[in-house]
Amino acid sequence: MINILIIALTILVSLVELSVVIWSLKSTRDKFARADNDSDKNRRNN
Repeated sequence: MINILIIALTILVSLVELSVVIWSLKSTRDKFARADNDSDKNRRNN
């Protein structure tokens, strides 16, 4: 019984870690995309 609980907890923790990693990757990609758009605008203005 205790082993099943430990396994369930570890699976939950790993899922949470995966979702956090994926979310941080998405947010950094959005930041890079915004930076690229800003640099493109600056190039067009100059």
